[in-house]
Amino acid sequence: MKITSRKVKDVDMLGLFDAASQYDVIEMRKQVTKLIEESRVPNQTILRKIPSMSKRQLMQVMSNYYLKGSGLGVI
Repeated sequence: MKITSRKVKDVDMLGLFDAASQYDVIEMRKQVTKLIEESRVPNQTILRKIPSMSKRQLMQVMSNYYLKGSGLGVI
């Protein structure tokens, strides 16, 4: 699969949620950044805000990003 056609998969999100309890905020930022950068259309605004986000904010942003990419939309 080409990296340009990649979107965040269910497996990626499940892996992130499973590992979230073991990651500290720095590792979490790296993982979220990696997932967003490798997605089909990386959101540059989110990528710029990641260094100042808490772990809770990172999970919320990643969930919203995943849902929006799946066509489910967010508020």
